[in-house]
Amino acid sequence: MHHRHVPTWNYQVVHVKGKIRFLEDEKSLRGILAKLTRTHEAKQEKPWKMSDAPSDYIAAELKEIIGIEIEIQHMIGKFKLSQNRDQSDAVNVVNNLKKQGQIQLAKAVKQYIED
Repeated sequence: MHHRHVPTWNYQVVHVKGKIRFLEDEKSLRGILAKLTRTHEAKQEKPWKMSDAPSDYIAAELKEIIGIEIEIQHMIGKFKLSQNRDQSDAVNVVNNLKKQGQIQLAKAVKQYIED
């Protein structure tokens, strides 16, 4: 090992600018929560549904939530995926990211170096 490298971090980021609107009405919040619940519970063996909880409990929880909606006016994506590394270094990066459990980032680096 020659130690002619410094630590670096791979990342992908999106910066979004826009006009924000706060949503506090029950109908909007129920819709947002129902969609989030379906999305995040879909792969569960027994997916939880909002209807599984008592309605008074959901009503109380909704009072503690503020939803947001952003009308996107500008969006910039940026990434650093070891594009400055040679092929063998990038392969090592992919393997190490996998070992760290950063599977999505490993896939992104791998895809980038294969293109």
